[in-house]
Amino acid sequence: MIGYIFGKIKHIHDPHLLLLTNGVGYEVFCGSPSRRFQIGEEVEMWVHTYVREDQLKLYGFASHGQKELFLTLNGISGVGPKTAYNLVELFPPQELARVVSQGDVKALQTVPGIGRKTAERLMLELESKLAQFSAIPAEASGGTPSDQGVWSDLRQGLSGLGFPDIKVNRVVNLLKRESGSHSLESLMELALRKINQ
Repeated sequence: MIGYIFGKIKHIHDPHLLLLTNGVGYEVFCGSPSRRFQIGEEVEMWVHTYVREDQLKLYGFASHGQKELFLTLNGISGVGPKTAYNLVELFPPQELARVVSQGDVKALQTVPGIGRKTAERLMLELESKLAQFSAIPAEASGGTPSDQGVWSDLRQGLSGLGFPDIKVNRVVNLLKRESGSHSLESLMELALRKINQ
């Protein structure tokens, strides 16, 4: 089983990238790699090797915490690997813990492939695993504690302006994928430009 790869990006074709290491190219499922990576960039990835009778696929993650969360989600009945990956890509472990603790079903519905019934069932399933998500350090989920605070402040600011939760969650998750390190002010400006698109 392949669990980790370090190499150079040879090709990007969403949702996959081709990672070249020791003369071998590994096709890794990464959600939206064209938004996060560039050809020629050296990257390290935690990898889950997904094996079924009809397929063999590599799922790549920026951190071990994300990989562990993916495995937990994929172990829930009715949650396939693509849906589990979408959840991990949009919600770092501690953020998902917050969503579950607050019973924010609408936030889960912003994930592609999750409707209201699935979101409600996921919420019930995840409640028992809440402590496991909370125990993962923020650094392991791809951000520092201060980064997590900025996103939380951004959510609160947008909600305070009267935007519905589903729009707030969508735009925050979009900015998490697209943006590097930004101040709260610049993120708020970007969010207000994108929230009604």
